[in-house]
Amino acid sequence: MTVDEARAELAACITAGRTTRCPVCDRRASRYRRRIHGEMGRFLCLLVRSFLEGEAWTHVEKIQPKNGNYAMLRLWDLAVPSSKRTAGSNAHGLWQPTTKGVLFAQGHTYVEKYLFLWNGKIVGRSEDVVTIREVLGTKFNYRELMGG
Repeated sequence: MTVDEARAELAACITAGRTTRCPVCDRRASRYRRRIHGEMGRFLCLLVRSFLEGEAWTHVEKIQPKNGNYAMLRLWDLAVPSSKRTAGSNAHGLWQPTTKGVLFAQGHTYVEKYLFLWNGKIVGRSEDVVTIREVLGTKFNYRELMGG
């Protein structure tokens, strides 16, 4: 089997959602389903609120997220870190909402409920979509987060 054939076989399994073994290195390969959840929604709402109050970039420490999942917002194109160097990781430091992030936080649009990832890259999107209020659920108060 050539490397290109192995790559194609692995990609077909990943795209189909099957867990398999890499034919080259024999490591387990699987796509992962990531859900946008309440803590991510909370972080986005506070980031948008800060942005709309005139702060172009907001430091993560100001928002104090409960975990590093806020960085996954970049996969939905809802927020971006200021550093291109750390754009693919749980970048600490300054973050800014995207236009889509502002619209989503304000309840004007929806996003995919799940993204499917392999090796840190999106390989699929769910057909199910959610609004910010659905993401926040009953755990967070939307009006309070958005400032009124």
